[in-house]
Amino acid sequence: MAISSSLRILVIDDDAEIRQTLHLILQNIGFKTIKMSPNGKDAIEYIDAQLKDGLSLPQFIMCDYDMPGMTGVSVFQSLKDRGGEAVKIPFLLISGMSDKNFILEARDIGIKYILLKPFTQQTLVKEMARILN
Repeated sequence: MAISSSLRILVIDDDAEIRQTLHLILQNIGFKTIKMSPNGKDAIEYIDAQLKDGLSLPQFIMCDYDMPGMTGVSVFQSLKDRGGEAVKIPFLLISGMSDKNFILEARDIGIKYILLKPFTQQTLVKEMARILN
């Protein structure tokens, strides 16, 4: 099943090069509404503002695990704490770590989808389709 190009996506990663690469991949696939956040705090502030103003939330979140200040797991926990629509957003945790403890930590708080780096555009598209369908 194809993924709708009108999907609103939020990408959270502290590495500007990774953000740019993901943005290019997503544009290449056909997505037009892509919000980029350099860290978890910025992303949560964006979501809070959207909630406060009654605006549309992202429909899919890709979030790096290892970021200063707020890990991807902390971002997910913050969404859970907000409840409502925020907790329903499909959340893909991306990481270069394959350590069992990291995966257990993510699974323990409810993160269902983890994509390990490095990955190809094709792998990302397949994972997004699997999550969204």
